[in-house]
Amino acid sequence: MVSLDDAIIARYEKDGNRFEILVEPEAAFRIKRGEEVELSEDHFVIDAVFKDARKGERASEHLIEEYFGKADFLTIAERIIREGEIHLTTEQRRRLREEKENQIIAFLARNCINPQTGTPHPPQRLKAAMEEAKVHIDPFKEVEEQIQDIMHALSRVIPIRIEKVKVAIKCPGELMGKIYGEVRGMGKILREEWDKDGNWMCLVEIPAGMQGDFFDVINKKTHGEIETRILK
Repeated sequence: MVSLDDAIIARYEKDGNRFEILVEPEAAFRIKRGEEVELSEDHFVIDAVFKDARKGERASEHLIEEYFGKADFLTIAERIIREGEIHLTTEQRRRLREEKENQIIAFLARNCINPQTGTPHPPQRLKAAMEEAKVHIDPFKEVEEQIQDIMHALSRVIPIRIEKVKVAIKCPGELMGKIYGEVRGMGKILREEWDKDGNWMCLVEIPAGMQGDFFDVINKKTHGEIETRILK
């Protein structure tokens, strides 16, 4: 069992009813990030669901069964953590926000350009712009769920636009296997066919910010024996 001094409260509220558990911070933190954690009684102060953990008031068995069914305590606890909110330590909140910020910057660097130059913004510039624009980051939301609000905030500081480009590829048939996985992994194949000479012809859409990496990878894999053309 985790000690009371080291535990945090995970809380799930619905229809005015509150369900709380006292859980070890790191396990709750990892579950909230979407990781799979094999919970055990050692992760909790006590295997009990509270109405108010600070006061020691337990939730009624009737309400627990109404909202969670006849599940065992560990199953209920995991749901409370995943669907509810947790009171993280200051260090955990800092780590989680930093990880999400890095994910957002990576997304912007891959998918966005400066429309004035047609080139991607460097990660350092994006980070500085986010700080200048005082961008709000929700560490528990997926990047895609909050990217529009972030883009709106950034547009007041730097010119930025999500952009994709289409690339036509002509690759000798014997080399196609070396790049197919890379092409599919880095972009969306819109059309593909074989010409009469046995060349693989492909039209792929990729994030504008990935152009450099994309061409580097496929040229290296084929030793430059490939034809590419960006379509306007």
